[in-house]
This record gives sequence, C-alpha cells and structure tokens, in this order.
Amino acid sequence: MVKKSAAIVLLFVLAISLFSPAAKAAEPIRVQVTRYTEFKELYTLDVEFPPGEEPRLVNGRVLVPLRTISESLNYKVNYDPGTRKITIGDDESVCIVLTVGSKQASINERNVELDILPDVRNGVTYVPLRFIAECFDAVVDWHGQECMVSIGIYFLSDKDFLFDERDSKLYLRDQTANKKHTFLTKLDFDVDWTSMNVVATEHGHYLVRFINSHGAPHVYSDNYDIYVADGKVVAEGHFGTAYKYSYSGANPVISADGTKVVIADNKNAVIYDDATLEPVAFYDLVELLGTDPGLEDKVFDDVDKEEETFYDVVAYGKNYLVVKSGLSKRMAIVHIDTGEIVWLYKLIYSDPLWLEYIEKYPSFTEDYGDLLRFVGDKDGQLYFEGLEWQTLPYVGFVYDLNRD
Repeated sequence: MVKKSAAIVLLFVLAISLFSPAAKAAEPIRVQVTRYTEFKELYTLDVEFPPGEEPRLVNGRVLVPLRTISESLNYKVNYDPGTRKITIGDDESVCIVLTVGSKQASINERNVELDILPDVRNGVTYVPLRFIAECFDAVVDWHGQECMVSIGIYFLSDKDFLFDERDSKLYLRDQTANKKHTFLTKLDFDVDWTSMNVVATEHGHYLVRFINSHGAPHVYSDNYDIYVADGKVVAEGHFGTAYKYSYSGANPVISADGTKVVIADNKNAVIYDDATLEPVAFYDLVELLGTDPGLEDKVFDDVDKEEETFYDVVAYGKNYLVVKSGLSKRMAIVHIDTGEIVWLYKLIYSDPLWLEYIEKYPSFTEDYGDLLRFVGDKDGQLYFEGLEWQTLPYVGFVYDLNRD
C-alpha cells in the first residue's frame, strides 16, 4: 500500500514537471531597439541574429553576440584574438574594453567589474547586453512575459554632456558608475533633426551648441548655445528661427585669441571673459546693422513665421564682429572701434549681374543669401569663401582688418 501510494505521487510529480515552464524548450529572447527619427517620431526594429547565435540568458543576464549587437546599435568593435580583448566604441564619447574570460573591464579608461563573464561559444563572442547598452546611454528594460529586451536610444551623447530628446533636458555627465547626472537646463524647443556639438575653452569651461533643423523638409534652423562652467549654466542664447539658413555654424563662437565667449540671441550679443565668467561687452546687433533688407522681399509673404530683423554672430575678435542676417542672409564685418559696417558680398563677388541680383532680391529665388562662409582668423586676416552663381570651386577672399 505504501509502495503504491509512493508510485502515484511520483507519477503526479513527473506529470507536473513535464508541463512546467522550466521543462519547456527555452523561449527565444528578442531584442528590440527604439530610437528617435525626424519630427520626434519613434522607430522600432527587432534585431535579427544569425541562426545558432541567438541571445542567451545566463544567471539572470542576457548575453548577445558582440558583432551583431554592435552593428545594430552603430558601435565600432574590434577583437584581438591574441590578448582576447574586445574594444567597443562610438565616434563621440565612449570606449569600452572587455576581456574574454575576465570580469575586469574599463569604460573610458575607468576600471569596472562585470557581474558576468564575456565568453566565446562556437567561435562567437558573447557580451552582457545591459552593460554594453547602458554604457552608451541607452535605456534598457527586460520584459519577462514577452521574453524581450527593449533598448531605447533617446540621448545625444558627449563624453561630458547628455541631452534627452524626450524632454529637451541637458545634463552634465556623472563620470562614475553611479550615473547621477547633473541637470543643467531645459531647452525651449521640440526635437526634430537635432545635433549637439561641445567645445572646451582654454580655461576648461564648455560651450554646447544645438542645431535643430525642423519643418518639412527641414527648411528652418535654430541654434541654441549654452555656456557651462563649474557644473552650472553661465548663459544661454538662441538664434532663429531662420528660413533656409545655409550657414548654421557647427561650432559656438569663441574669440580668435580664445579668451572670450560670445552668447547671442537674435538681437544682441554678450561677450564673456572666460577667466572671470563676467560679461565684458554688449552689442545691440539691430542698432549696429539696421533693418534687414530681407523684410522687403516678398518671398517671406508666403512663409508662416513672424517677419523681423535678427542676426547671428559668426565670429568675434578684438576689434570686430562677423555677423550674418537671418532673413537676407548677408554677411557683414562690424569694426567695433569705428562702427564701420562692411557688407562682404560687395567685395568678394565680381559678376555685375550677380551683384545686381543680390541687391534686388535679398533672399534669392532659393533663399540662400550671399552664400558666404567664414573660414578663420589669422594675424588680423579674416578668411572667407563663397559661391558665385552657385558654381564650384569656391571663391576665396581675405579681408585685412588693418587695411587703410
């Protein structure tokens, strides 16, 4: 009787075990990547892994094939079979070094310890997905019921700064493993086609420039500058909204000698001493250059925007400002000591018809203005280039600040 009861219990336990989740074949792990595209739209795709190289769940951690995940997330990867070291990086801010069979790793030369080993199986190198993705500022979540890892790419990243495209907030990066990033400011714009460029000053401060192109097909441009020192915002400026503004300027403006920082906001420009962080000069750009002739151009009658005079500071030196208008898109040199204004298209271009066209139609049929670019400053010589009738090669021009 006892033996019969034991047999029944054994059969019952066996039946349960056969139908339990643990006894079933392991469900494949999906990896899904979501990122922002233009117009703040989210784009989601499933990462496809080659047969036999599917992600594995080990001790509660998802391991994925290094090469596949790196290509899916646009990371560069290198594996040295001699040292068994794996290097993963991007073009901006992060370099990770792992070693197969070791929990020791480094992020930007800072040592960390993994809680699971990278390993090689059938010639394929597997790495911990969460660790890799979060090092590149991705948001990682595990969805157990769906057996899926979601990776959200919402940040514009720099080695010192993070910009969250979801809410337009800028953070100073915490370089430690704690990741307690410092909130700096919230920018007043909706992300569309946005880039971030960070420039360090000679005193170890930062200028962060955002360029936000928007409006189908991205015909408007805004520049946002944030001056950051000692973990705090010193000043902010905004240029735009400019229609088909060809000179967007990737870099914020630092004086030719590296000692001053320029923060402009369409109407005014404030010059800061980078050593003291104090404003040392103020310029009313509208008062200096007058009303933009582009206001008289009928091309703006059909544009759904407020028509007004506004200017962008392109360069700054001891005795000059290089300024470009936001409507007619003409570039001028302002001699600070004398107040003289020099409109450069009159000096650079030689074709009479081209010059007449610039005068008659300040914004042109394609609305690109005088098509001039500031190249640089060296020993009192300002270098420019432009397109005459939009033909190549560029027309080069040197302006001597010390001319008679």
